[in-house]
Amino acid sequence: MVIRTLLIRHTDAQPPQELYEILREASTILCMTESPTQTLATSVDHVVVWNDPQLEVDQWTLCWPSDADLVRILLRSSP
Repeated sequence: MVIRTLLIRHTDAQPPQELYEILREASTILCMTESPTQTLATSVDHVVVWNDPQLEVDQWTLCWPSDADLVRILLRSSP
């Protein structure tokens, strides 16, 4: 099964290494962009928006790093 994740960065800061590793482990394909096209955003299984220190995973607003375990759980769930 192929799992596609889109990582959208709204800040100049790179996502923390631990977050990036969580995304890589949960995804077969990981795309990173600052401004996705509508086609790209709708052709993935998970959308993660990084806006240091907040992040959004499939429309769940979270705070990094306190919600790291919840990020793992959400990415393991079926799209």
